[in-house]
Amino acid sequence: GEIAIRQRRLREGSPRRMCVPAEQEKIVGVVPAEKASCAPVRPAGAEKLLWRLHGAEYDFEPFVKSHPGGEIAIRLGQGIDATLLFASYHAVGKGRAWATLECFRVGAKLPEPPAPSPFRDDVEKMLESHFNSAEPRRVSKASASHIALMALFGVLQLVGWVAWARGELLGLLLLPVFHWLFAVNVSHDATHFACSKSPLLNSLLSYTSLPYFYSPVTWYAQHVVMHHTHANEVNSDPDLQHFQPMKIHTLDTRVHKNETHTLLDYVKLLGTGLHLSLQIPVAASGVTTASYAKWYKEMYVPAVFIPPGLAAIRDFRMLSLLGPAAFVFALFYPYWAVQGTFLYRSAFAFIPPTACSAIFAVITQVSHVQPEAQTHALAIEPDFLKRQALTSVDYCADSRLWGVLTGGLNVQSLHHLVPCVHSSHYAALYPQFRVICDRHGVKLAERRGLLHAARTALSHVWRLNHSKRMQLMKELL
Repeated sequence: GEIAIRQRRLREGSPRRMCVPAEQEKIVGVVPAEKASCAPVRPAGAEKLLWRLHGAEYDFEPFVKSHPGGEIAIRLGQGIDATLLFASYHAVGKGRAWATLECFRVGAKLPEPPAPSPFRDDVEKMLESHFNSAEPRRVSKASASHIALMALFGVLQLVGWVAWARGELLGLLLLPVFHWLFAVNVSHDATHFACSKSPLLNSLLSYTSLPYFYSPVTWYAQHVVMHHTHANEVNSDPDLQHFQPMKIHTLDTRVHKNETHTLLDYVKLLGTGLHLSLQIPVAASGVTTASYAKWYKEMYVPAVFIPPGLAAIRDFRMLSLLGPAAFVFALFYPYWAVQGTFLYRSAFAFIPPTACSAIFAVITQVSHVQPEAQTHALAIEPDFLKRQALTSVDYCADSRLWGVLTGGLNVQSLHHLVPCVHSSHYAALYPQFRVICDRHGVKLAERRGLLHAARTALSHVWRLNHSKRMQLMKELL
């Protein structure tokens, strides 16, 4: 319908007629993704938010309901420079998505042609060959065997929830383990639109992260928009803020408001769920005090926001508070319903979220908090996809077991290149991916296993934060 009409007009040489009226051509409220914040996303009187890609401006509003990835996926790029976000999920410079862009361009400025990348081209060929499709991103969803396994994990998670709700000790064991396995294999892939071809199903499945891991509406901004387009960039990647004021990046020379840190900062890995499910959504929603919002923005840089395209819609603003509500309910439920002493009830209130936070922090962070993934040469690498592959350290890359245990996060170099490919395919793709990296001089960093990766990550953090202090103590002694 709409796309066919616009494409016909484009062939007839009348691109102006397919665009929005001239008075609407000026882009409104667009800011770079790394500089976006919790501030209002549109100036007073603005009629709409546009999209910016490769320097050109687009109005995809007529296309939102027809977007194959769904409304959420396309609105993540609304109101910001979405060039890198587009490159993460589409074949750049070719394919149906690239051809569709011109149908919705507004204004006279043409898009800047993307820089040639033989590495990117070979990755595209790998996907086309593996999935035997000219559009591999549309067919690379969860495999049938993976769906069956997730059904099993879902049942075991439900058993854990029931046992937890009844105050049975079995719940303290089952709940954290299977809440993690189900969330990382379902919600994480769903927020990358990789679980299913159905956008609605992906949206619904994203909420399986609740209550202990993250709130999906703000997770889209933190993880999909900011982290995946600016991985390990000091001023732009919010994942580097989890343990502030402790430094976890080689090039981080910023002076934090609370510059003094102690060994207790390591305990913060037990509170990442609190941070992602409660602190961030409350601050981003705006339903908080001015002093809390000010503290949050000063404490956590860059501040995470509700994506402008979602913040403009009331339903998404309301959904952003579902995470905090679920987290608070799960925290106080044991004191109301579980029988036993105060300490016994407290165990059911705090053990599941702290265990989930520890699992989440270790598995998500050990791949990026590594010396090889934080070099100056990497920071200035011009090829976006090469930079994505080099910002991670992988382990047990060929193991399907570890792929399930980590939801594919054991091979984040591949995940960052093709986030819309479901993690159940990573183990099969990795040998081909390794060959392509060798061919293009992309030196993948690998570890023997999770414990090895955790040890080198911890050593790296210790050197960044405590080596100078220990040296000074030795000199004083």
